[in-house]
Amino acid sequence: MNEDKKMKEHEDSSFESKLRDWVNDLDYEYQPDDWARLEKDLPPKAPSAPSVIKSSFWPWAAAVVFLAGVIATILYIDRPEDSSVTTPLVENTDFSQDPIQPKAIDDSVSTPVVTPEQDEPLGQESGSRTESVAEAAASTGDKSTPPSPSAEKSLSSASHEAKPIEEPVADQEIEKTAPKPPDARFSLSLASGCAPLYLNVYPIEQADSIRYRWETSDGQVSKQILPEFHFQEPGEYTIKLVLSYPISGLTAEYELSTPIEVYPAPTAEFTVLRDEFYYSFTPQEVKEAHQFTWFIHGDKREGLYQMEEQLVRNGLYLVSLQVSNAFGCKSESTDTLEVRIIHPVYMGNAFTPDGDGENDVFGPVADYLQEMEYLLEIYSRNGGLVFRSQDPNEHWNGFVQSTQQPASEGFYIWKIYTEDRYGNRQERAGDVFLFRHQ
Repeated sequence: MNEDKKMKEHEDSSFESKLRDWVNDLDYEYQPDDWARLEKDLPPKAPSAPSVIKSSFWPWAAAVVFLAGVIATILYIDRPEDSSVTTPLVENTDFSQDPIQPKAIDDSVSTPVVTPEQDEPLGQESGSRTESVAEAAASTGDKSTPPSPSAEKSLSSASHEAKPIEEPVADQEIEKTAPKPPDARFSLSLASGCAPLYLNVYPIEQADSIRYRWETSDGQVSKQILPEFHFQEPGEYTIKLVLSYPISGLTAEYELSTPIEVYPAPTAEFTVLRDEFYYSFTPQEVKEAHQFTWFIHGDKREGLYQMEEQLVRNGLYLVSLQVSNAFGCKSESTDTLEVRIIHPVYMGNAFTPDGDGENDVFGPVADYLQEMEYLLEIYSRNGGLVFRSQDPNEHWNGFVQSTQQPASEGFYIWKIYTEDRYGNRQERAGDVFLFRHQ
């Protein structure tokens, strides 16, 4: 009891000493009366042996712990390779799988978890270590003894060393910042067609900052982004694009693997032959698998290689020919045909109406006038009408038709009008000299 009382007195004196030192360290100017009152209330300062021992124990204990840690670190670094505290390396581990769920363990024995993927020697060694830890815990009677700090540090260091080696961060940054190479691929508006073929190309990358160079197998070159190429002759052609980035200097080249096919186009020109009122139309080009379609004056004639037509009316006729071949290529030709049917009529230039029976009358000479509408008119030089008839067989006898008096000698103007059964009209004019013997 006395000993407890003495220990309490020592603790009180130690507290009072600390309080006195703290008050002395305060940055506050007290009045002399305050210092006197404070000194009067506090008991006298007396050092105690136990407080001295306690204040000097903690620095030495910290130094000993630090030294023990340094020694344990040196021993761990210099440990042999066959150390009993090891952790197997984890190879080919899929870190994308779900994290391993914690398993329920027996609180009576603290043992490390051993995975089935570990090699057999390491598993046996870990098992022996687990048994030794369990026996040590049982002998001491402490069922909740945790692993020592050095063992935990060794296990954490070993597991840290077992992590897979990753590539340097610097290399990854270089791959991310590396410039992307250009893509020189392109598409076509047409893969094939008939000559002449007009074709457009469309590159995947389109920008004014990119340099383009297009080349075709027939020598066409362009530096435009969206050029148009013309292929006039039938055959196979290829197109190549060379694309470059001016800033990075990277280039790419792409050429069509399948050539462009240009098919031949047929020729639709034709010739025209006439035999009186009949016209014959014949194509200039003859090839197999060609189909011909004719159009004349709005009428369609299909499947005919050569077309024959009877044209009996005067006028202009529009004749067209469309030709297609096995490739589906088409061509068309159009020509304007003028039909002019002329019925020849013979008219004399002088006659002598003296009654001698020779050359006494004037009129047309034609056999087909009987089948036509006909009109003959004769005028004097003053424009007076002297003769008119609608009968092809009635000719002028030299008398004025209205007065039945002989017409005076001289030149007269004649006009003749005809129209055939197809509606073709013709008009002719001329002069004739009336000569009278004295």
